[in-house]
Amino acid sequence: MQNSNILLKTQQTNPMQNQDTSSKTRQANPTQHFSPPASSQSALSQPAFANLSDKELYKKCQLYGAEARKWTNRFAALLPEVARRELFKKYGFYTISEFAAKLAGIKHEALVEILRVAKKLEDKPLLLNQLAEQGVNKLRLVANVATKENETMLCEKVKEMSKATLATFIQEKFRAGTEFDQNNTTIGSGQTGFIDEEIAAFQSKIPQHITISIPFEPKVELQLRELQKKLSRERGFPVELSEVIKTLMDAYGQRGEMAIKKPLKSAEMQMQKISAQTLQAEAKTTQSQNPKSPSHHIPTKTEKELYQKYSGRCAWPGCIKLPEIFHHMLRFSLNPSHDPNYIVPLCKNHERLAHHGLIENEELSPENWRLRTEPDKNALKYKIDKKVISYYAPRHLV
Repeated sequence: MQNSNILLKTQQTNPMQNQDTSSKTRQANPTQHFSPPASSQSALSQPAFANLSDKELYKKCQLYGAEARKWTNRFAALLPEVARRELFKKYGFYTISEFAAKLAGIKHEALVEILRVAKKLEDKPLLLNQLAEQGVNKLRLVANVATKENETMLCEKVKEMSKATLATFIQEKFRAGTEFDQNNTTIGSGQTGFIDEEIAAFQSKIPQHITISIPFEPKVELQLRELQKKLSRERGFPVELSEVIKTLMDAYGQRGEMAIKKPLKSAEMQMQKISAQTLQAEAKTTQSQNPKSPSHHIPTKTEKELYQKYSGRCAWPGCIKLPEIFHHMLRFSLNPSHDPNYIVPLCKNHERLAHHGLIENEELSPENWRLRTEPDKNALKYKIDKKVISYYAPRHLV
């Protein structure tokens, strides 16, 4: 019996000892007996998109970024009406700036610009309606030049063009307030308008040696400055205004000779047009006989010749930007050759204008180019240009 009692006591005390032991163990390592399952640990340690590939993650970023811009633009389009009704006061906001910041994270400076652009376009509903779709950054480019007469045209450009291309188009079209002529075209920046900021900064470093004062009308001064810019670019060194005036005097003395050369130049332009049309016809015939087209790669020798010909600058008259694209004036798919007479180096924005079909006389040398408002939809290259522009558009928006 005594042994039996001892055994019973031992059995009764063992559970308490086990509890004390387990309690001490938990104090030493609190997480040992309360760790979540392995699957839960994996879910907690990995972000929601950790299993996506790089391509899938980038597409998500594109999609969400586009959606964020879209809804921000739509919210911004509501703000002019919110300001007019003073709706923010009815819902406990002190100012419209607080309303925009708390509801959509729009800063005060951006809000001021939205309301300014909306005020400028309040009598132009076609453009104002684009605020919700295109955003204020595009509309601010056209707000100061938009009229009821050109509203429809500018609305189309806002929808079709990227922001950078639209800025270039507005700069070229409305340069120095010039209007389109009867053919609905305006001349390139090398022949009229104001000096680009880069040129102005460059010319500000030129030492001035003019010691006489001549009053000029603003329009005449702009023309002199533009000619100064053009001569500086052609000669490769800064040209002073005295040299510009001397050049004009020489040209005035030779006006009789120029009167003779003018019809010759017109005939030369006509011959160039005929030559371009002949080249396209020959290329079409050759392509039908030999379906294998040449490489799209432009020979290095041709590229060097073009760089030298245009002094390492964009071929658009007056543009001083570095070229980014060698542009086939006749379109490579229509004329599959790399004839340097029909290839020009262009910056990205002027190349986009070319593929929007807005360069008249494109098959001629750049000094004969004119900017048009609408493309020639009957031209052979129109369909090609439409495909090129759609290729340039962001993939998630096409």
